[in-house]
Amino acid sequence: MRHLQPTAIIFAAVLALTGCPRPRSAELVSIAITPENARIERGGSTDFVATGIYADGSVKEITNEVVWQVVDGFVATIDADVPGRVHALNTGTTRVRAVSGEISRALAFTVVGGAVVRLEISPSAPIVPVGLSMQLTVNAVRADDSVEDVTRTAIYSSMGNASAIAMRDETPGVIIGATPGQSDLLVSFDGVSAHAIITVTDATIRQLTVAPSNPSVPV
Repeated sequence: MRHLQPTAIIFAAVLALTGCPRPRSAELVSIAITPENARIERGGSTDFVATGIYADGSVKEITNEVVWQVVDGFVATIDADVPGRVHALNTGTTRVRAVSGEISRALAFTVVGGAVVRLEISPSAPIVPVGLSMQLTVNAVRADDSVEDVTRTAIYSSMGNASAIAMRDETPGVIIGATPGQSDLLVSFDGVSAHAIITVTDATIRQLTVAPSNPSVPV
């Protein structure tokens, strides 16, 4: 019969009393909130989701585990029964915050005044010479008559003689005269559209510059 050494007997006894060591749960290091740039119609609601990022690189949804707060209670409030649900009360911008112990995260959102009823493009009938550019402004008028500048977030597309103008994604609302003629510009935002007829004219000389300004010629 094989006999165990005294050290092996002691180690086996310790394991029997304490059990095998268990891995420690990873520490929460940060919180992410989605959706970003949320826009909620007044009287409506949106469900925010909290995701925990842990020290070991793992992630887990913790919407039901954090404490939810709204910075400005005049603009919005947290639902008492559904974690992460925000009810919009009045127009404005505020932040929703998710808190777990000493770790927190805040995210801005905007409450808007009801659905968009129309878009207004300014100038309404733009004229731009070939080779020059013009900045358009697009305003969204909502059901409560509030007005919001949506120039940077609207969607632009040219119809008809599309070659008359050029547009760049990095400069929303800027049109560039490409060839003489007219083009129908379609602007869309939040399910509402508006049109503007853009006229591109031939380039004209606006100014002549003579250099040097005071020339002298020897006799």
